[in-house]
Amino acid sequence: MTNGTATPAPLHFVYDYSGRAGDGSPLAGTATADLVLGPRASLSSAKARDCVVSMMGLPPDSNTAGPMRIEGAGVGQIVARATVTTLVDLADASKGVKGSEFQSYSSSSPEAVGKSATPVAIYPGIQKFAGIRTNMILAEVSGQNASVRVRLVNGTTGGVLAELTRSFAPWERVQLNDIWNGDSGFAIGDAGFDKVAITLEPTGNAPGRIVGALTVIDNNTNSSQILVLSPPGPPSGGAIGF
Repeated sequence: MTNGTATPAPLHFVYDYSGRAGDGSPLAGTATADLVLGPRASLSSAKARDCVVSMMGLPPDSNTAGPMRIEGAGVGQIVARATVTTLVDLADASKGVKGSEFQSYSSSSPEAVGKSATPVAIYPGIQKFAGIRTNMILAEVSGQNASVRVRLVNGTTGGVLAELTRSFAPWERVQLNDIWNGDSGFAIGDAGFDKVAITLEPTGNAPGRIVGALTVIDNNTNSSQILVLSPPGPPSGGAIGF
């Protein structure tokens, strides 16, 4: 995280989490933290590394997931992204870790789908084969109720393979594990598919906005990708990296 301006950026962090404590017991709640990022400054490594522990104060042996919001008067002055690390080999920690990056999004980002925002977001070219696990994360980013429809579209024929709709409370985050046949997924069977497009669009009249992302994991190598659903068309205008 970097402050791209010449003035201090007051920030308020909110982490809505759920998961397990080190002893296996359920762990859920909301953690907050406040800091001021100095002019042209970046978040220190002491706070950025394993930030849910070092900055948000969760126990080091806990295992949690959830959305993290950045609020405060300085939120318009910063750029932020998260790096998620996993073991190269689940059976041998000595082989080290590898990471995937995920940038931050707001209710005004073009990737945020809503009735008065982007009408549809899409990711084309997903594959369904044995050994590849695909999960989907949907998060409400405006602090309002929302409702969306997710569709799987056959990239060869254009036909809809399956669809589901879901309503969201303000700031709610949902993860659909195994979108093809998981409990909250599409139940399309065991057949393999190539070039499947996933679309996300608003339904109903709720004013909230949803960002969708896919995590694609190779069960054999544990390699992973994070793929964000985006509006169709050419890329948006350029941006400055810090």
